[in-house]
Amino acid sequence: MKIYKNNQRIAVWLLVSLIIVLAGCEYETPEALWDPSKDLGIQPEITGIVPADSAAGGVTEIVLQGLNFSPIAENNLVYMYDVANEYAVSFGFIISTSSTEIVLSRPNMSSNQLLIKVSVEGAYQLAEISPYKIPIVVEDYGIFDMRDYSSEPRVYCIASDADENVYAATYANSTRLIYKFNSAGELSEFASTSFRTSYDMQIGPGGDVYIQRGKKYFDVFPADGSGDYKYGDGMPENARFFDFDENHNIYCGYKDGIFLVNTDESNQALGDYNPSFEIRAIKVFNNEYLYVAAEYSGTDTNLAEMGVWRSAINAVDNLGDPGQVFDMADAWEAYSGAEITSIALSGDGDLYVSVVVDDEDPILVVKEDGSIKPYYMGGIIPPHAFDLTWSTGEVMYLNPGEDAASQNILAIKMGEVGAPYFGRD
Repeated sequence: MKIYKNNQRIAVWLLVSLIIVLAGCEYETPEALWDPSKDLGIQPEITGIVPADSAAGGVTEIVLQGLNFSPIAENNLVYMYDVANEYAVSFGFIISTSSTEIVLSRPNMSSNQLLIKVSVEGAYQLAEISPYKIPIVVEDYGIFDMRDYSSEPRVYCIASDADENVYAATYANSTRLIYKFNSAGELSEFASTSFRTSYDMQIGPGGDVYIQRGKKYFDVFPADGSGDYKYGDGMPENARFFDFDENHNIYCGYKDGIFLVNTDESNQALGDYNPSFEIRAIKVFNNEYLYVAAEYSGTDTNLAEMGVWRSAINAVDNLGDPGQVFDMADAWEAYSGAEITSIALSGDGDLYVSVVVDDEDPILVVKEDGSIKPYYMGGIIPPHAFDLTWSTGEVMYLNPGEDAASQNILAIKMGEVGAPYFGRD
């Protein structure tokens, strides 16, 4: 009993001691979730977008105008939320920034109802603007129905005529065919060929289809699809690439320089781009210049190893000295070692260069001021571009080439017309 009472006294003493200790301590409240004195940063604001309302075909950059953006690009983050489909994308490819402007590359997305928000480091509130539209600019145009093939057709080259028909020289299932996609994208067989490989195809006078397959002549298929015939037989050397001038003379070439095939089918070597150039593409621009894409293997270190040159057409059989207008080495580092596969020119003289390069955007645009950049960036155009041909309007057709995941012909909305093409005039 005495032990029990002692224990009681000890318990009471401990309780009293604890009360005294607690009474002598300051009560600590939980830390506030919101600090009213916290610096919330300067509120960013979006006041406008260029182009306004919608980024149509050919728009490669979108400019956000506003206030209190960071001039340090990585301190800004742009979110685009597809309201209609309840899908958000954090789009961070910023080309340039200032306190009043953010320049973005066109994102690889499409929507008719976008909410755009900008987060600036150090600011707790976001700037936003809506609605905005970004339509689709790259679509399948010529689709090969795989039910008809045991393996997908290999498309070698393409061409488009004045009626927006697109022709594709192909090989599939041991069958050599030129297919024709009409303006609605419907597929039909245009003509069968005796050869498998072809390098370049253009529409010539009367809508006839001219093909070069590395020979000293052209294979020509009449517009009605009847039997083919040889044209310009007896050129000095084999050719692969070619283009028509406004009088329907043909400039062509490959490893042995430029050759001219006149309208009477006589021909001559012009002595240009020889012997250290391997020609990859030829285009006549406004009947004033001949553009030549080529690989250079000579010893002149001032010349591009892979580039594009331009010669004035002084007379049909007289070209001016080549002037270099594009050097692949001047493109982004990711394109080092890339090979040129085709070239095209806009009505304003912008040069479009398609390349073989893995995991990068396959079309480069070279402006008149010499600036170079990928055209649609961020994977909008799938990797691999083997052949380019401009429609009569604002669409460029693209052959993705044999290494692409699909051989379907693509239609790219360019927002501008191409340079005059004299073969189909």
